[in-house]
Amino acid sequence: MTTRKFSRPEFKELILKHLEESDLESVSVALQQFPPKRLINALTPHLLHTDELIRQRAVIFIGQAASRLAEQDIEAARIIIRRYIWNLMEESGNCATGSPEVIGECLANQETLANEFAPMLLSFIMPEGNFLDYDPLMIGALWGIGRLAEVRPELLADAPEYLIPLVKYQNKDVRDAAQTAYDRITRHK
Repeated sequence: MTTRKFSRPEFKELILKHLEESDLESVSVALQQFPPKRLINALTPHLLHTDELIRQRAVIFIGQAASRLAEQDIEAARIIIRRYIWNLMEESGNCATGSPEVIGECLANQETLANEFAPMLLSFIMPEGNFLDYDPLMIGALWGIGRLAEVRPELLADAPEYLIPLVKYQNKDVRDAAQTAYDRITRHK
């Protein structure tokens, strides 16, 4: 862990500089020097960045930081996941952009969290669950499900029945994301 203390704005700027670097492996190594909770807090605003690459990298590194946090303090990691889940609830009033992707990435990176929260991630595409009726968030949930399926497809055994209707959805981006998630899950059967 780094011993230098950064102010919040300095830390946010430092994190952005790392996210802009070209070598993803060196970025990963550099970010591991920071405490996971502080890193997650600094990465979260970048889920709204205008550059898609920055947003994607923020998702990846939040997932890695949450995994490290879970090794140190599983309850703190659960709180992080719950925070992103809460963002997706209408009554939260929060901006939920990036939240389903972060949940999927965190679950893909950490088995205990995956075992506990995979059903909640799946509920975001279930009509009788917490169905996300805003297409950009639905695409994010489908991406998260697809990401989790790459690592832990057994946790998504019920997903195909909910993905099939989404493969026929009116929005092409939702259809494409649903097909990708479906393919990742069924490839492992």
